[in-house]
Amino acid sequence: MPTAAKGLDIAPPMQMLALSGSRTSSVVFRDVEPADVIRPAEAGVRTGGLATTALAVGSTRAAIAILDEEARGRAALEPVAAGLRAEVDELWRQLDAAADGGIEPADRDRLRAHANSLVVRAAQAALTASKGAGFVTGHPAERLVRESMFFLVWSCPQSVTSAVMCELAGIGIP
Repeated sequence: MPTAAKGLDIAPPMQMLALSGSRTSSVVFRDVEPADVIRPAEAGVRTGGLATTALAVGSTRAAIAILDEEARGRAALEPVAAGLRAEVDELWRQLDAAADGGIEPADRDRLRAHANSLVVRAAQAALTASKGAGFVTGHPAERLVRESMFFLVWSCPQSVTSAVMCELAGIGIP
């Protein structure tokens, strides 16, 4: 609907931890004509799609690139980068197969939970490998850590949120 529509109130953009360029805002509809609004069910919108999982894979690969760079001077980082690379490559194969052949919601959510875990762990590894420089605003590792947090809340179905919370608590998924 047009942003200048009568009855539409868009708040100023929120100050977010990451992805502030998205200009995320609160939107309130007051006396808006129903024909002007596309309802999520009509548009086929749902949370937890494969595209968000693919974005997490891309962010994970960016973190691994930082690890690779840091490993040039510290051989001890090479197995860490290799382990994360093997994990993201396998996740990508599973995601590719899911996109080609369709996927059940539970399997889609399992892939997303794995991607969320992996992107956060890879970003933390990149930050750790970058040492203090990675903690400075503007460093690629700093940015990846902030952006990895967004996957924990962005378009995240309840089953994925539960899996993440259980992993953080060190308990099995109910």
